[in-house]
Amino acid sequence: MRNIILSILCVSLSSICLAQKQGNIWLFGAGDGLSFNVAPPVHIAGKTGTQYIQEGSACISDANGSLLFYTDGTTVFNKQNKPMLNGVGINGSTGSQQNSIIVPQPGSDSLFYIFTSDITDYYFLKKPVVGYNYSIVNMCLDWQSPESGGLGGIIAGKKNIHLVDSGTEKLCAASDGANGYWILGHKMFSDTFVAWHLTSAGLSATVTTSIAPLVGKVLPNGNVTGMWGQMKFNPSGTKVGNVNKFAKTRPTLDLYDFNPLTGKLSNHCQSILMDDTAAYPLGLEFSPDGSKLYVSVMGSKESQILQYKLSTNCSNLASPYDTIISAHYVAHSIQAAPDGNLYLGIGTYNNKLRIDRILNPNNVRPVLQYDSAFMNLNDGFPNVVVPDMPSFVAGFRYTNGICHCPAPVSIPSASSLKEITVTPNPANTHIRLTLNNQQYGSGLELKITDIKGRVLYNQPTSQTEIELVNYPEGLYFYQIAHQQTILKQGKFSVVH
Repeated sequence: MRNIILSILCVSLSSICLAQKQGNIWLFGAGDGLSFNVAPPVHIAGKTGTQYIQEGSACISDANGSLLFYTDGTTVFNKQNKPMLNGVGINGSTGSQQNSIIVPQPGSDSLFYIFTSDITDYYFLKKPVVGYNYSIVNMCLDWQSPESGGLGGIIAGKKNIHLVDSGTEKLCAASDGANGYWILGHKMFSDTFVAWHLTSAGLSATVTTSIAPLVGKVLPNGNVTGMWGQMKFNPSGTKVGNVNKFAKTRPTLDLYDFNPLTGKLSNHCQSILMDDTAAYPLGLEFSPDGSKLYVSVMGSKESQILQYKLSTNCSNLASPYDTIISAHYVAHSIQAAPDGNLYLGIGTYNNKLRIDRILNPNNVRPVLQYDSAFMNLNDGFPNVVVPDMPSFVAGFRYTNGICHCPAPVSIPSASSLKEITVTPNPANTHIRLTLNNQQYGSGLELKITDIKGRVLYNQPTSQTEIELVNYPEGLYFYQIAHQQTILKQGKFSVVH
């Protein structure tokens, strides 16, 4: 029986997580949250959170709805709202709309891939770009106790693994209809989609599809245009929607068929979203049954939420659509939630932030309803953030059970071996491994990584002291194992 990962809906100005079962809480960075234990969700106070996230985000829970971890695109935070072991410095950006997405490793209950995208600003600011990358989280790292398991950590040597050099802010994922997932991005200044197939065997080579239109363009004045706006799979993973816009042109909605066997796109259809050449499309989402598609467009005078009725014939996309609402505010991203509704981030022109929602999105009006007063975000939240929604596997069609981490085992000994310590901390010239207050090294495997995930020491050690004279000052992470069983993990700093 398949466990649906409830997971989660995050709003970028915080880390908000939604689960379908009991304990389904959105956790806000300001210490507030939402409870989905009742319908409609209600505001709760006093939840612990962390820093504000400026734009894109991603988070994930286990099959019971318990938070596992989340990210703002640059740092991965554990369920205690602290940076995860080796979780600082992943190659996303807090200013990218779809900066990250978390996908479970098929066949594992403890491994998760975090994919990250580029940020458009680097292109017109002429800064170094990083393209698309991924890192792998093992939830059994940073072990706490048999009751709470691990806090998780990015595996040493599995951080910021490069996929392609050029990337937009567009990033989405879907089930392949079997036991794997497709992850999709788009290269900058090109008509090329890039896709990767994640299965129990790992990640495939890049699959490319060159198909109109172009995404990203350099203007005569050196600015860059045509790369913002969400890209999404439909819930079944058979169609891809993308919103696009070049300077002084009308914004478009582009729809494609997607082949989950090959990772290729085909049958491109396009619709003009608005005659306003100053308008920008920002949000896109499919209804839970895949029959409707919703787009948010920020115009020069007003924003609109549009509903398209989809059919098997892609060419029907240009048929008349329904304007669900037209108002004087900025409509950002749209995200389907496991409760069957769609949620939208809204920024008004008087610097007020809120979340709106679309009820009964599988239907047309009047059954469909637009709720423009769902939640006010101004109490305790700064007005400098963008109320964007996160990225998720389309339709929440992914499996995730409860992590079963092997408990650390004691090193064979005639005495009861209770604890390993690494001292001193901060260190200067060396660190010392101590077991039960006795120096001990034989049979231990020690790995040391720096804050960027680079492995500096990884070998069995019979030493009681490890020399650190050549280590620059800074923060380091260690992992101690015996016969491939992790006994302890932690961090230490070096000060010379």
